[in-house]
Amino acid sequence: MRKRKLGLLSVVLAAAILLTGCASMIGEMAQKLGYGTAHYSDMEYTRPDVAAIKQIMAETCILASKETDPEAMMEGVYAFYEVYDSFYTNYFLANIRYSADLTDLYWEKEYNFCAENAAEADAALEEIYYALADSPIREELEQEKYFGSGF
Repeated sequence: MRKRKLGLLSVVLAAAILLTGCASMIGEMAQKLGYGTAHYSDMEYTRPDVAAIKQIMAETCILASKETDPEAMMEGVYAFYEVYDSFYTNYFLANIRYSADLTDLYWEKEYNFCAENAAEADAALEEIYYALADSPIREELEQEKYFGSGF
């Protein structure tokens, strides 16, 4: 019964946030942080390059093993996040477009390609996390301005 009440309360609070305009505040905050708004109609699908993900992962892991400047290290991490995020953006686009028309063989093929390679992308991210944990600048990377304590 308690879980049910908490679930209902969560839904009510989420609706209240949306109805009171807090959602627009979140959007404004995202724009201030450099996250733009992309309209679905403007989004162009590009088949993810799994080899590029692996290449940038390898470069970032090498960087993690010998880099002594946290800012330079984070540039490598951000470069990886860019291709990783692009992978998932395109994966979701393929999913949406295939779900809209399950008879479209092109989108079926693209969706299946992304689904089959998602584990590779996630494994690359995990590999980077292991490399960062072994980094000689691990303590600096655990500062709040990077990953935070205990990361």
